[in-house]
Amino acid sequence: MLSIGESYEACKLLIDRLLQFLSIEGIRGRLQILNPNIVIKDSQDIVTHYENFYDVKFNPRLKLNLYMHLSLMIERMIMNHTSSDNLIKKNGHD
Repeated sequence: MLSIGESYEACKLLIDRLLQFLSIEGIRGRLQILNPNIVIKDSQDIVTHYENFYDVKFNPRLKLNLYMHLSLMIERMIMNHTSSDNLIKKNGHD
């Protein structure tokens, strides 16, 4: 795309949107309680923060994997925390 006159920023935006779409479609059936559109955006923000903090740029394939894994991990953490809270309340340790 760069060779046909598209700007670097336009190419980067297209890649970012494509990654977001692929991430959302890839985890849509795996998430049970979280909205894929929201959790992928949060995952993108996390990855961007680390890229900026460490002054690195991850390749698109790594970003896609990170978005998906972070999203699923966030949901697992929420579900485990909720399960732990319910178990504590059930056993009267509240």
